[in-house]
Amino acid sequence: MGYASYSACVAEVTVQNNVVKVTRLVFALNSGHVVNPYLTREQIEGSIAMALGAISCLRSPWKMAALSSRI
Repeated sequence: MGYASYSACVAEVTVQNNVVKVTRLVFALNSGHVVNPYLTREQIEGSIAMALGAISCLRSPWKMAALSSRI
């Protein structure tokens, strides 16, 4: 039996005046075999903190006009 887990995080953000605001954050987890529920919760919270950090440091090399024209 392994202890592998998989997770995904999706953020809904708004940008106004170059300020990014996270309006919704959805986190999904397939935890596999849980040995200690408390540590599992701590791992989830740490993953969310890392996702928020990645969102705040993200720089896009494309202009929004180029992205929206392909949608």
